[in-house]
Amino acid sequence: MQDEDDECRHVQSKAKMCNQHRLGLVKDLEKDQMCATKLVITIKNLTYKDRLKRLKLPTLKYRHIRGDMIEV
Repeated sequence: MQDEDDECRHVQSKAKMCNQHRLGLVKDLEKDQMCATKLVITIKNLTYKDRLKRLKLPTLKYRHIRGDMIEV
């Protein structure tokens, strides 16, 4: 029983570390996408959300959630 508890804590700890690392990567990718959408001169002065709408692009957070749902 003790071994199972230790194993569960180990797995939970690993999952938490992976999620934190993944969140950092998502933020980095989102930052890159923000910069990339500003390269389109005609929409450069719009807000990030408006640029995504105009370009018909989903946010990375949405794509991440959608990917998780497809995986299940």
